[in-house]
Amino acid sequence: MAQKILVASGKGGVGKTTICTQVGAALARRGLRVLTAELDAGFRSMDLLLELESGVVFDLADVLEGRCAPDAAVQTHASSGLRVLLAPADPGYGASAQGLKQLSDWAESRFDMLLFDCPAGFGAIQRAAAACCGAALLVTLPEPVACRAAARVSGLLRSLGVSEQRLIINRVSRGRLPCGDIRDLDDVIDMTGVRLIGAVPEAAVLPAPAGRAGISVPEQALDRIAARLLGEPAGLLIE
Repeated sequence: MAQKILVASGKGGVGKTTICTQVGAALARRGLRVLTAELDAGFRSMDLLLELESGVVFDLADVLEGRCAPDAAVQTHASSGLRVLLAPADPGYGASAQGLKQLSDWAESRFDMLLFDCPAGFGAIQRAAAACCGAALLVTLPEPVACRAAARVSGLLRSLGVSEQRLIINRVSRGRLPCGDIRDLDDVIDMTGVRLIGAVPEAAVLPAPAGRAGISVPEQALDRIAARLLGEPAGLLIE
């Protein structure tokens, strides 16, 4: 029975999709069957992050509109085993709640974990994904605007019954704090009202799941987040 998690952020540019991709890859490397469904229509990026762009034939819209079977659209990342269902290229496409529910039901017995990578903010697509999910990961930066937006999304998700939420603070560096009202990471937790599952330090160049250079998300920190999602002992912070 698949665990279904919505990955969200209050504002764009916080690194949510990269984090979703790397956490998914870390889980897959542990032997779990993991599917990430990218929901940000018109802004597909997981194929680039995982070097899958040359093999893309079908996408989420093709599946939900019945133009192909889900298996035909799912891409596999060779080195981790992560499975990916990519967002539609059409920015005007809106996945329906019924469509996402059908996708969720299809994944139920085929995967151990389904990650919905939602667009930033909150609207119809987030509501549809929330109806399928029992938990959420909220990604923010240690900045007041991002924290306030994350807190707003958290409250809206709670109103829809998604009360199991965990916070990921991205791009943490000593040089970035303090920032406005934020003195330390405890202030970020207080501002968002969400329990911390991990903080990702900022770095210039560290390996991506595909071994692709230039992505500034430390693999070790994301691996710890994956471990904590599975209930394994792992530290919250990377010094």
